[in-house]
Amino acid sequence: MRFVWPRALLRSTAGALDNEVLRRLGLVFVANTLARGLAFGFFVLAARWLDPQAYGAVRSALSWAALLCVFTAPFSLVWTRTIAAAEEPGELRRQTSAGLAAFAILLGATLAAGAIWVAADRQLGPSSLAVLAGLGVLYAAEGYLKGRMAFGRLAAYLLAGNLLQLAALAALRWLRPDLLSADVALWLYGLAYLLPLLPLLWPAGLPPAPGPADVGRVLRDSLGLVVVNSANTLIVNLDLLLLGYLGGAAQVGYYGVAKTVLGLFLVLSQTIFTVIMPISARRGGRPGVARQAALVILGGSLLIALGVIALAGPLVGLVFTERYLPAVPALRVLMIGGWCYLALTLFMAHGLGRGRDRAGRAVYGAVCALLAVLLAALTPTYGMIGSAWAFTAACAVGCLLGGLDWYRERGRRAQPAPAD
Repeated sequence: MRFVWPRALLRSTAGALDNEVLRRLGLVFVANTLARGLAFGFFVLAARWLDPQAYGAVRSALSWAALLCVFTAPFSLVWTRTIAAAEEPGELRRQTSAGLAAFAILLGATLAAGAIWVAADRQLGPSSLAVLAGLGVLYAAEGYLKGRMAFGRLAAYLLAGNLLQLAALAALRWLRPDLLSADVALWLYGLAYLLPLLPLLWPAGLPPAPGPADVGRVLRDSLGLVVVNSANTLIVNLDLLLLGYLGGAAQVGYYGVAKTVLGLFLVLSQTIFTVIMPISARRGGRPGVARQAALVILGGSLLIALGVIALAGPLVGLVFTERYLPAVPALRVLMIGGWCYLALTLFMAHGLGRGRDRAGRAVYGAVCALLAVLLAALTPTYGMIGSAWAFTAACAVGCLLGGLDWYRERGRRAQPAPAD
């Protein structure tokens, strides 16, 4: 069999300017890279200005909040799919109204569950609830704006929130360094996503009152994706969260630096979902477009991952200071898993956009279960390097399962489908 993948990659890259999806991927990638760059700057400064234990507390709280967004994150996926499929202005306003009402219910439930957890866990505080609220609003904004294909407004919202985080942290360090702590950093992180929201989402005013049937449908579809989202979130955060309980705050601080670098690399996964999922949800999708985009994304991301692996030592020492050099071995392993996770995201985004929720639940659930088993086996003995290998092995299996699902669907005509 001939090795034709590099040639196909070159053809895909050469035709990118003539391809609607690839143009949008490029736009969103640039915007997400800028936003993630600002977020990366926030975490770099927090790591440099806090000790490893305090920075570990910040990363643990963020992982906890991401895991607890069990309702608001899947709602984002449902709202994207629903808004993207609405073709008439009246239908769009009706679905917008239903989504807002459903989001209010889901956010309230999330904050209530978070308050109970915070009251019972001494490692968390009220600042963790601020992060939980900020992430919930972020998910809602992303869901709506992605469904509208309003990528410029989405980029503006993300950039505004991340810029506020970075500016507030730098101002506090400059004016009152004695107040800087893990709790304060978490407050800044969460509240920054609330301030620029309304003028970017609904400049023409709020939609009319929602219909109960529409709200109920959005809630049911969101709950149907809880398994997919929870498993996906666990894949990204469970290693760091369990390390906090099994390995101590210092190891979480080092491992958190490795996950911070990985998070900047995984901006590609957000780009994939931002563009591929709503395109797949719309009627009349063009066969082969997603496959062409896949070659460009996977080829480019592989080169980036190999570069980070080769330069991990100087990168960590220069950006985070030499006291975080113990994170380098874990970072190199995590970059391998990160590329496998990108491939899994790419395979699943197309299927979820077409309503293949059952396949998403099966794949993400299997990967999450495998990750939990591997973490329980490796983390107590090998610490953060064991956590890194557990993440990488689970994502590699997920990449294989997602690729098999993609292969089964590749010849079918793209069309929106109800959640199965």
